[in-house]
Amino acid sequence: MFGAGPAGLDQAMAVSMNKRTLTFLYLIVGILLLFIYLVLQPNVYNGYFRGMITIEAGDQYEFLQVYTNTIPKWSWTKPRNYKYTHADLDILEEENKTASFDLLEGTWNCGSETGSLNPESVSRLIFPKIEITTLGSDYRAQIEAVIDIFHALRDGTIPGPRHHTYFVESPIRMSYHHCTGHRNYGHYAIWFWLGIWPLTFFVVKTKTRIGRFNHITVYLLTLAIMVFFDAILILIGMSSPPGPIEEFREFFLALLNLPAWIIIGDKLLFSSWTNYLLGALGWATIVSIIILLMIDAEQRYQD
Repeated sequence: MFGAGPAGLDQAMAVSMNKRTLTFLYLIVGILLLFIYLVLQPNVYNGYFRGMITIEAGDQYEFLQVYTNTIPKWSWTKPRNYKYTHADLDILEEENKTASFDLLEGTWNCGSETGSLNPESVSRLIFPKIEITTLGSDYRAQIEAVIDIFHALRDGTIPGPRHHTYFVESPIRMSYHHCTGHRNYGHYAIWFWLGIWPLTFFVVKTKTRIGRFNHITVYLLTLAIMVFFDAILILIGMSSPPGPIEEFREFFLALLNLPAWIIIGDKLLFSSWTNYLLGALGWATIVSIIILLMIDAEQRYQD
């Protein structure tokens, strides 16, 4: 098909080699990208902490809210925890007030009042009219537990970020969220990598015995099928109440979008249509590459 004789055969082998080289180079880049994104996870990260605390002082109760965050910065690996330099404490009494804590200096200020990160000073901030020595060891243990939280935030020893809420029952009652925020540059890189593949169709050209069946048509057909089934499952989710049907729907949704589920995780089940499209593009790319390599192998055999 490239002409008779050794020259035509050499030209066919060179074109085939270029197609295979380009395809394998694309796969190698993708595998390396996925490894970096899923294992190392370099990105711009920041930590976020918010907790609700109940303090009991005799027949009085005080409700506190602690919150803090770190400045976003680049990290070559996903942080396991964060060290916070400051925190704010909302004291939710009749007249709410907020105290700012400098965790490195171990001090706080609330309006014109200032103090140190010790039990007597923190107790004065939370219960101005109560002396810490008048309520016994249980009350002091609660105040010290609050201080321990600030120390753990400063030292990076607070339990690490996770999706679910943390609960503490003793010596204080507390629930808190500790989360990681990031810019998702790795996610954008995966999108870019998948988007590059259709552009290679202008470079990688091939012929088959069945003229209409090639990697391009397989790509488009796979993409259309995935989008169709995603739409069906999304419509089922919009009309079905919580229960067994919803659980089966989430399972099939994750299975159908396996490439995206591996990358994104459980967030895929509650995510936007763009992440479902990521799953469809993943399958379309995988299937079309397999077909392309099969066609290339068949061509080389014929030549």
